[in-house]
Amino acid sequence: MPNQHETETTHENAENEILLQCDDCGDEVREDDLTGTDCGNEVCDDCYDNNYCECYVCNGVMNNDEMHYYNGDYYCEDCFYDNCFHCASCGEAEHLDYSQYDENSGDTYCEGCYDEYGGEQYDWNVFSNEYVQVNDDFASPTKNLYKSDTYDLIPSRRYQGIEVEANHNGDYSRDDIAGAIASRIDDTRLEQMFDEVSQAEFPDWYKISGIQVVSDGSITGGDDNYGYEYVMTPRRGDQLYTDMCLLTDTLVDYGHYISRKCGYHLHIDIRDYDYYHLTCLMAMVKLIEPHIYSWVPQSRLTGNWCRPISQNWYDFFGIHDRDDFIEIYYDNGNKFRYEKYHDKRYHGFNLHSHFGSNQGLELRYHGGTLNPTKMLHWSILWGQIVDKCYELGNEVRSYNDRRDFFNNITFNERYGDDNKGFRNPTMDIQSLFETFDIPQKTKDYYGMRQKEIENNPNTSPTHFIDCFAKTSHIVEFDKATMSFNTVKKLPHRVGSYGTLQELTYDDISSHFEIAS
Repeated sequence: MPNQHETETTHENAENEILLQCDDCGDEVREDDLTGTDCGNEVCDDCYDNNYCECYVCNGVMNNDEMHYYNGDYYCEDCFYDNCFHCASCGEAEHLDYSQYDENSGDTYCEGCYDEYGGEQYDWNVFSNEYVQVNDDFASPTKNLYKSDTYDLIPSRRYQGIEVEANHNGDYSRDDIAGAIASRIDDTRLEQMFDEVSQAEFPDWYKISGIQVVSDGSITGGDDNYGYEYVMTPRRGDQLYTDMCLLTDTLVDYGHYISRKCGYHLHIDIRDYDYYHLTCLMAMVKLIEPHIYSWVPQSRLTGNWCRPISQNWYDFFGIHDRDDFIEIYYDNGNKFRYEKYHDKRYHGFNLHSHFGSNQGLELRYHGGTLNPTKMLHWSILWGQIVDKCYELGNEVRSYNDRRDFFNNITFNERYGDDNKGFRNPTMDIQSLFETFDIPQKTKDYYGMRQKEIENNPNTSPTHFIDCFAKTSHIVEFDKATMSFNTVKKLPHRVGSYGTLQELTYDDISSHFEIAS
């Protein structure tokens, strides 16, 4: 049967070759002179050269009218929107790495237009706590084919997303690794929901791993030539831990390891938080942050990617509304601007992404890990802290019905109206555990972890003291009276305001070291 492109003419060329018709211009040419395209057309050389080009990413050949042009290269429709975007203002194409998303308008801008049209709105939407506790807009049994949400291991109902940075030996491609992760998670869903359904019968559209493999240049270089960041769609409760195990086991099997360049980032849903919740949360984290650094590798304290909270304790007394919070969070006058790589992003306690794109609280303190037990207790700890600070924020917000709520948290020792004497208080470790209702298993874990860090030969002998070097007072929190009570004032090297303190292990060990 003749090919659809074969001519029905009665003449043949001298070599008796079949002539086919170019799908673009209609000219008859030899079969060998036609070139196939990814849109299904077979065209002559002239039409190919004039009307078609290859996609820069996938190398697919498409008509010029179906291609997008950016930075000297052509992209097919799918590859373009996987890598680039069109600015909502000027319409110009730009790479996604330079996109600026305005949460309030829902538009994405290039950096130049963002400065003019977007990016200055931080009037974030606040959802109800009930919505945050029960919504299913991320991973859920219905959508993701596991049996049910349970909270035996991780008590908090809040969604948590994780980012795992890891190097690997280069033996496997990105597609190999991503495929293995998806396959293993899909298999667990089959086991839970479809015991009688084979893998072959599992519908392709039920690819429910929810894990992206993202390039990350910050973790490669030197002896570590290969590395990716693995970003998990938020999930909650025990299913979070199940998928942590599946992810980390797969990465280990596929030659991954942790270098000093790697970090582990945890995102927690705080869409029910307003400024008074955030003030309580940030202030409480300020009080416990030295403990957090004593539980992670020394490099997290001294590095530039997870710096301590920049505010002093007395800064929080000046917060009366959203504007105040934003001004203080951005270091008293640095204007909010949602730039993806804004300097405020590189703190252990990161709210910058929340204000710009509603990505929740990001916690960057933890060092890189492929140990799901470490991930589990980190999620338990921060889930409790965020839940309890929500409750505390509500209580303080309504306390005496005053807008300047934070001044209702009192001290048994006063240092003038501005309380600048309380520059850097730190909470007693037992008070920390009691305030946030930390489960015993997690207390025990961090007791073990603290000793493990101290005894590591790569840890400086002064690391434990260094974590608390700026502490001015040791305090306890009294939930009943909503007050902080000073239990110890630490010595200063000199008596002048703002100097570092001269600490010894004996000064702090009884209040800061977790009992075995």
